Amino acid sequence: QFEHLLSLWRSECSMEADEMYEHAESASISEETLIGDAVGRLHDELMDGFTKYQNRLRHFEVQGEESFPDLSLPLTALPSKRYGKDVWPMGSRDSRLGDNTPTSLQLQQLARIVTFLLVWGEAGNLRFMPEVLYFFTDLLLAADLSKYSKGPGSTPFLTKVIRPLYNRIFETWYQHVKVSSNKKDAKKVHSNLEKFMPADCPNYDDWNELFCDPSRMCESLVLKSGTKLFSLPLSERFANLEHIDWAKSLKGCKTHREVHSIFGLFYAVHRILF
Repeated sequence: QFEHLLSLWRSECSMEADEMYEHAESASISEETLIGDAVGRLHDELMDGFTKYQNRLRHFEVQGEESFPDLSLPLTALPSKRYGKDVWPMGSRDSRLGDNTPTSLQLQQLARIVTFLLVWGEAGNLRFMPEVLYFFTDLLLAADLSKYSKGPGSTPFLTKVIRPLYNRIFETWYQHVKVSSNKKDAKKVHSNLEKFMPADCPNYDDWNELFCDPSRMCESLVLKSGTKLFSLPLSERFANLEHIDWAKSLKGCKTHREVHSIFGLFYAVHRILF
């Protein structure tokens, strides 16, 4: 994800420089602040959904303690004016460190961006569930990594969190997957799903909606020991993601029935026929 980050950052630097040039009284560009300001622009665009998600979760904590890292708080402050537009505050520079030193807020914004991209890079098919990625990102930002077990081979986050969750999703639809003659995945669906999905069969939207609703999520996510994830201190939750009982946690996540009927075709063309 390093090259991806640099590409996004360079793009924001270019747009920031264009606006500086357009609105500056002189044609000079302040390169000392350009990179830092571009971080703010990138954060505004890439992390806006995450910031709103994090703010919603704050109101649904089952514990009465402070439940989210302080680094999110300045990002929800009143916006400042830049080039006549409302933007998130970039913070003030520390004169003791020099004008070209990144502010604390800029470093926090960069940390949030990098963390999200790392989670996104490992997520695979879970990228179809953006709120799940927001949830993982939030816990990782607040995690006490000294309590996170590490192992050889692939990263523990991929092997102990992403794969178990995806395996549970995979097992809902498919029996197995093999490599076909053209070297592509050939997935075998369950026999009762070959013709059509039953009305109560969950899909990516249904699983993601569980993570969109903080009250349901707090009640649903349980560890294999039976302990609710949200009963643990915030700093310990990321380390316990590998212990979640995904089968039990995702059970009943579908809140509606998707009924397949011939009347759907009728409703689509009835105005033409009648």
